[in-house]
Amino acid sequence: MISAMRRKKRRLEDLILCRSFRRGILLVFIVLINATSSFSQNFCTQTLKQAQEAFDEGRISAVPGILEQCLKNGFNKEEKATAYRLLALTYVYLDEPVKADEAMLMLLKFKPEYKINPSVDPSEFINLYNGFRTDPIYRLGVKGGANFMIIDLVKMNSTNGDIAEEIRIKSNVGFQLGVASEIPWKNNLEICPELLFTTKELKFDYESAGQRSNYKERVNQVSLPVLLKYSIGKKNYIPTVNAGIEVNYLISAIGSTGGHNVSPSTEVTSYRRALGYALVIGSGVKSKFGPGVISAGIRFFYSLRTSTDKKESYSDNAAYVLSYGMANSLYKMNTFNFNVSYLIPIYKPKRIK
Repeated sequence: MISAMRRKKRRLEDLILCRSFRRGILLVFIVLINATSSFSQNFCTQTLKQAQEAFDEGRISAVPGILEQCLKNGFNKEEKATAYRLLALTYVYLDEPVKADEAMLMLLKFKPEYKINPSVDPSEFINLYNGFRTDPIYRLGVKGGANFMIIDLVKMNSTNGDIAEEIRIKSNVGFQLGVASEIPWKNNLEICPELLFTTKELKFDYESAGQRSNYKERVNQVSLPVLLKYSIGKKNYIPTVNAGIEVNYLISAIGSTGGHNVSPSTEVTSYRRALGYALVIGSGVKSKFGPGVISAGIRFFYSLRTSTDKKESYSDNAAYVLSYGMANSLYKMNTFNFNVSYLIPIYKPKRIK
């Protein structure tokens, strides 16, 4: 029995030793990888300095050979941008325009937001840079915010024929969320199409047959605004104004009543127009934030269509009246909204002249 216990103890010690050995090997492997990476990075940092020194000393033809190895494997992203800038300058002075173009394209690939510095960059390099498309082809991101409606009552229909009842129309806060884009056009103008999911809520407080009730309706839409935006100046915080049109498509409209006349939530989509149109004006401010642009602004949507195309009254919509104690009136849903967006620029540099 003692012998069996000794064998068991020996196996346990061997297992612990094996695990310790494997951990030691793994640790040595990690240290070697870090050391190799550190050595490679330090080597390429020194290589970049050597290439710059060769350029400054007039040994321009030696620069491509010095940079070659680290350009294949060794430079980080920022160092590659610096190296390709140096290569572009080198090939400009060596009168090799094709290679200069290739180096400039690689510079703009690794650093698409690169801007020339007229006080430092020579005119030959500036001319090369100006021969490329360096602005983003578009910006793409997300947009969201809150909305509040101003109901424009066109015609009040009531349960008493054409006799208007006491009624107050209110708006609850809704929201919108979706994708947005900006397409540079010319000067400071941008075309801005968006695709948003929008929820709006309105409330009717009314009196019918001496009894007070309320009717709430939640409208869900897909909204497609297409705007023309103008940016004022090029400061850190840039004011903007915009105008355009919106097309919206009704997904659903859900109504419910409270107060004296109570009914459960009911689909009323069939009583509403499927398509709506609006004119849009707005203003805001935008600023660079990280890799993208953050914007905030307000807009007003002036509806061009009433919520329904049916001039309904008690006589031609009895079911609606019996459910809600009111007739379906004609109104427009004009809307104020507040938005915040964040858009990332998408670049595609190329030779343009």
